[in-house]
Amino acid sequence: MKIKKENIFKAVVRDEKVYIPLFTESVSAGFPSPAQDYVERSLDLNDLCIHNPAATFFVRVSGDSMEDGGIRSGDILIVDRS
Repeated sequence: MKIKKENIFKAVVRDEKVYIPLFTESVSAGFPSPAQDYVERSLDLNDLCIHNPAATFFVRVSGDSMEDGGIRSGDILIVDRS
């Protein structure tokens, strides 16, 4: 399989962390209730998803062979090839 250059994104390592809130309430489906917006803690996606920056990259999915696994055409995946 040949991957087009425009579908490959290199991970950017920054000294600055960007924290995104993790809410205590889970959602089974639909939109969460605004009354249940208690933040449990904040997460940095770099810490959560990128364990080896030199070997980590993003790739855009093309095709439908992984739809049963919840991966759809156009999704962006984080790949660690280490």
